[in-house]
Amino acid sequence: MDVDAARRQIKVTLAQDNRPYFVASFFVGSPQILVSSTARTNNNSNICVIGLDKSDDATVSLETNAMISAPKCAVYSNSGSTSGLVATGNSNLIAQLTCSAGGHSGMPKNYNQELPLTDCPIVSGPLASRPAPSVGPCKEKDAEYSHHVGSLQPGVYCGGLTIKASSEVTLKPGVYIIKDGPLVIESSSTVEAKGVGFYFAGSNASFLFESSSQVDIEAPISGPLAGLVAFQDRSSPETDFVITSNKARKLLGTIYLPNGNLIVAANNKVADGSAYTAIVVRRLRLSKGPNLVLNTKYKERWSRFPTVSARRRSRRN
Repeated sequence: MDVDAARRQIKVTLAQDNRPYFVASFFVGSPQILVSSTARTNNNSNICVIGLDKSDDATVSLETNAMISAPKCAVYSNSGSTSGLVATGNSNLIAQLTCSAGGHSGMPKNYNQELPLTDCPIVSGPLASRPAPSVGPCKEKDAEYSHHVGSLQPGVYCGGLTIKASSEVTLKPGVYIIKDGPLVIESSSTVEAKGVGFYFAGSNASFLFESSSQVDIEAPISGPLAGLVAFQDRSSPETDFVITSNKARKLLGTIYLPNGNLIVAANNKVADGSAYTAIVVRRLRLSKGPNLVLNTKYKERWSRFPTVSARRRSRRN
């Protein structure tokens, strides 16, 4: 048994000689079977990322020069795959705790020199019982705003909502229901949304924040989407939600996409201007060169994420 007080962990290793019944003469001595397990306490770390998919490879993945900066919270993959958590290339995942229900791919350099824990218990979706907002009649259909300077009101946008290039739009506080179509914020447009939550329902309901758009979203503090930046209808099909914007610096709240793949393919910091950002998605995939910054300055009036006090890693040699 190896006790490491500095890392707050205990490692136990068991060894047993392998005594084969056949072809014993081919072995010099008895090869050993080694099994080790490590238990670590982590001071009730908040979980700020959960990849919900339980079977696929790369439920949480980083590639090329992508980064996750979450030094005060935990990043978690529920996938039982041997590659349920992936970090390749020059990517780097920095977290107080990194945990995979299955295994991981990548080198120590991809995980800030400390490999993720594996064999972790699956974390139940903390928002699984959160009631969805009601969807009323359409406020607008196939809404497009081109070169628009002004404000928009909450309501049901059937067929989606597109804010085209060179627009400067302020979204008034409330719930914006994006139904049967995407929310698209095109390049060279600016959207400010304080006290705003988006609910995505129906076919092709997703978001796309294009590369040169500026997006600042702060979730409501009350109402059906309190604390939620985005909430995907649980009956929706698997859908991609994409951020390529280099100016998506404030995403203050929780992004909850139970059947959604959050794809971040920017070349700048993302969400670093937020007091906190939490992510619960089917899959989280980062590519190119984003640095997804997950702060944890939670306000007491918003629900906190679940915590994790101990996880284990098992390894057999």
